[in-house]
Amino acid sequence: MAGRVLSIEIGYLLTKVCEVDFKSKTPKVYKSFTIPTLQGVMNDGVVDPDSHYLESLRGGIREFGIKAKQVVFSIASTKIATREVMIPFVKENRIGDIVKANASEYFPVDLSQYEIAYSILDVIGSKEEGQQYKLMVLAIPANMLDGYYQLAASLRMDVAAFDYSATSLYRIMKKECSSGTNLVAKIDERSTMVMVIKDEQIVFTRNIAYGVEDALQAVMESVAWGNIRTMRQALNVIEKYQCIDLSVREDGEGGRPLSPSLEELAQINVTEGLTPMIGGLSRVISFYAAQSGSSPIDRVLVTGVGANFMGIDELLNREIDYPVSMVRSVGGMNLERYFKGSFFGEYLACIGATIQPLGLVKDEEKKKKTQVELLPDKKGVMALCVTVCVGGILVGVALAAVSILGYMEATNEQKTMQARITQLEPVETIYKEYLQQQYTYNKLTYFQNSTVTPNEELVAFIEEMEEKMPASLNVQSFDADLEGVTISLTVENKDDAAWLIQQFRTFETVDTVGVSSITDTGALMDGQVMEEEPVVSLTVSVTYKGSDAQAALEAANAAAEAAAADDAAQEQPAAEE
Repeated sequence: MAGRVLSIEIGYLLTKVCEVDFKSKTPKVYKSFTIPTLQGVMNDGVVDPDSHYLESLRGGIREFGIKAKQVVFSIASTKIATREVMIPFVKENRIGDIVKANASEYFPVDLSQYEIAYSILDVIGSKEEGQQYKLMVLAIPANMLDGYYQLAASLRMDVAAFDYSATSLYRIMKKECSSGTNLVAKIDERSTMVMVIKDEQIVFTRNIAYGVEDALQAVMESVAWGNIRTMRQALNVIEKYQCIDLSVREDGEGGRPLSPSLEELAQINVTEGLTPMIGGLSRVISFYAAQSGSSPIDRVLVTGVGANFMGIDELLNREIDYPVSMVRSVGGMNLERYFKGSFFGEYLACIGATIQPLGLVKDEEKKKKTQVELLPDKKGVMALCVTVCVGGILVGVALAAVSILGYMEATNEQKTMQARITQLEPVETIYKEYLQQQYTYNKLTYFQNSTVTPNEELVAFIEEMEEKMPASLNVQSFDADLEGVTISLTVENKDDAAWLIQQFRTFETVDTVGVSSITDTGALMDGQVMEEEPVVSLTVSVTYKGSDAQAALEAANAAAEAAAADDAAQEQPAAEE
């Protein structure tokens, strides 16, 4: 039977904790709880626990009677570099040697500042034709792990292993996504991790810089569902009450009612808090669909803290137009039995981290050496004691003198800086006005860029047709989309058809011209003309200038940069105030 460990995932607002079997294919969950993550404890994967946070975590461990002495951490950070690589099929104890030997090719950085780890994603090929390992290799900043080791020491526990949040989620969702193409969205407080799993294989991953923090804050600020003071109370509310606005107005569209009730206004505010996350998810799905047209998404599975919202599946289904469902069960795990009917999506990464963790161990932990201490004889001990006492007194006097001088210098510097602050105080008002104008400019620029589509060339295209095409041209059908136009038309003979295609290529609005089909009813068959009034029918497809995939990708990147500038401008004035 596998030993128990404490598995912890630290988010920006919530810390999820589980007591779970270690390195078991079907781990059993014994205890679970969530505590608030205090401000400043988490910063992009770097943890800096203070005394209040530690006491809250220790209190939860005592309250639930957890006895585990080892801890596993599931980490997510933009500072962690990942690569998917293929290596020969060797013994598992040789995989680490191959990864280390090729680490400089995977990550062209100073590897002395990183911890290298790997995770086995799959075995590719057959024994007859030759097999290979598919690995996810990670480079984790070494100093990032220091905070986790300090946290474990403060809890009087040993670090059993680390795991990467994406692989933690993949391991536990792998069997649930055994067939078809499934998009798994783990919606957390300030980010959303998107993973596409096709037939148990990861084929696409992205991170969205939006979560449900604004929506949870809207729940806490409203009194529609009672006086909510803690994040745990807010989570209970969103599971129990309909906090999302799912109503459809008389015009068939959602919108603010003329005289909303207190609860309706709160629902609208919560739903608006979810809008950036939904927009980011929609863009990622569209990008994947454009890149992988042969593997359409069959369903969208939602988990994480965001899945606690009652009705979020219906809202997402309406907005992204894909079948959406919450992860209420996991194949082969029977987790619903351990959680006794309550929702467990927020704990999935914690549980998955214990199945097959990365097993990161810092070199300092690996290379502990036993030291032999040589003690002097009795006379030597007495002399050593006198020397230590005299030296201690001298060092104490010196330190006291240095401290006094340092204190006097710091006092003078404080007075100087205080005078400088008073002198520059009027600048603060100007700076805040500048930030507000910058925020407004970035937001308007983003909105303007969002309205630009290649289909805006349609009017100009039609005007060019009226100018350059002959009146005798017979258009059978005319189909337009965001990329271009498809036209079915007829002309009298092939010479006219060739002239017509050349004319299309002179259009200012057209990038490429293609002919998908052409039929000449004036051709001879058995020495006779096929039709009494022969014509040439052809279908022409044109694309607008600027409608290629690269331009679309650049537009998406520009929109993302504008949205990031928007968020930074909103947060910075609030911090100054």
